[in-house]
Amino acid sequence: MSEFVPTQPHPVLQLPTSAEMSAMGPEVWMKAMVAREKLIHEEHTTPLWKCYEPPIWKVCDALIGAPWMNEAE
Repeated sequence: MSEFVPTQPHPVLQLPTSAEMSAMGPEVWMKAMVAREKLIHEEHTTPLWKCYEPPIWKVCDALIGAPWMNEAE
């Protein structure tokens, strides 16, 4: 099995520190890294649908009259 090498750097999805990695344990760390890699992959393959949206964009959406509330909120 090959060694896992996470994508880096990423402006938002930072890698955990060594202390955070130790606290997580290997199984939780690997799940977090797989989820992170999936998000990065989706950003590259479908950038209009899966990109990171900073919280300030909700304010900008409201200013231009676009719907800005999430369904869950």
